[in-house]
Formats: sequence, C-alpha cells, structure tokens
Amino acid sequence: MSSYTKFLLISTMLLALGASGSAQIIELEPHTHCSYAEERGQRQEGEYYTLSPSQEEVAWLAQLLSTIHLETNTFEFKASNVRNAVATVQDGRRYILYSKTFFKQFRQEGEINWEVASILAHEIGHHVLDHNFVESTPAERRLMELEADRYSAAVLRSMCAKEEQALAAINSLQGMGFSEYYPPLSARREAISLRWHEKDQELKESLQDPCVMSVPLEFGKQYGKSNRARDPEAVVTP
Repeated sequence: MSSYTKFLLISTMLLALGASGSAQIIELEPHTHCSYAEERGQRQEGEYYTLSPSQEEVAWLAQLLSTIHLETNTFEFKASNVRNAVATVQDGRRYILYSKTFFKQFRQEGEINWEVASILAHEIGHHVLDHNFVESTPAERRLMELEADRYSAAVLRSMCAKEEQALAAINSLQGMGFSEYYPPLSARREAISLRWHEKDQELKESLQDPCVMSVPLEFGKQYGKSNRARDPEAVVTP
C-alpha cells in the first residue's frame, strides 16, 4: 500500500471519528491520564471540554500516523482546553486531547515542528503500549513515561527527524521541577537518544529507510540488489 493511500485511509478514519461534531465534557481525575510533563503541584485535573478536529488538523494528524502503521482506530483525537496534549481513557474509549493553540505550531512555514510532533507521538505511545492510566505508583508511572519517550523517538526517526530534533521537546523542559510521576530529564534524554539510534540502525539494516535521499551516480560502479534506491541491474559507464 502506498504512503498516499495510507494517508487517505487514515484521513478518512479521523474524519469519521470527528464526525459527531458536538462538544463533550471529559473529567480528568488523578491518575487517569498522562501529559508530556507536569510540574510539582500543577497536575491537570477537572473538567475539560472537547471538540472534533478541524480538516487541517486531520491532515496533519494523518501525516503523523502514516509512519506508525496503526492497526486499529481505538483512540480519538479531540481539541480541548488542555495545556498541550493529554492521553486518557474515558468510559473505555481512548482519547488524545490537544490544545488548538499548541497544535497550530505543528507546521510552521511548511516545516514540521518537531517539539509538537514529539509530544503527540509520546501521547500516542501511551495508548499503543497499552499503559494503565489508573496506575498510581510513582515508580511505575516514571517507567511508563520513559517507554512513551522511546516510542516517540522511534516515530520521529521514521519521520526523518535528526537526533537533535527528536530531543527538541524534552530539551525545552530544562529548568522545570517535575512531579514524582516523571523521571529526571537526564533519563528521558538518554531514553530518547538511545531509541533514536536503535531505530536508525534498524531502518538502515532493513534497506527500507524512508528518509534515504538519492545520491549522484558514480561512473563505472556496479549497483547491486542490496541498494534498493537503484536499479538492481544498473551499471553506470562514462
């Protein structure tokens, strides 16, 4: 299936998910959700209002999801009055809530904002990894955050982000004092960096790296079947 076909399928899926159009209230209680980072005493709790994504947001989300190869549509994207993005489960349904102000930064002058992409991928990761949002043990919550960080790193590498771009979101948190449910920044940076390099190696060894660009042909060189960017039978002569 081509990337464009996947894009259309995911776009259709997201449009269907947002077709209800009506606003709803979601109650974020303690230990029922996850945000990318929370300072001590600043946990997001209470009533949050949600709306369906706009067509522009649907298109951008489709671009992000096209690299993840989701098999199901068991979670929904909803615009909400959260700080940036939150993953939660309500009445058995998986949600990712996001601020429109935050999401508007996803593309700036045609370029992907890697901070936004990383945070969204992190929240998607909580769902894909089937994390238990009602877990209240701080140590377990910290491990969940590291797993979601690693997931986001793999997604961003698949989107052709460089290592420093995959680290952009976590580096923006420098100086914050986090609650006991979040690991230190040093641990999160290491988790992201390590997984980025692992995914980089996996893609290179698979010879299916979507980010490999064509390079100039060299005269007299035989290009074998191991290089799928070339005609496997090609040889270039002067």
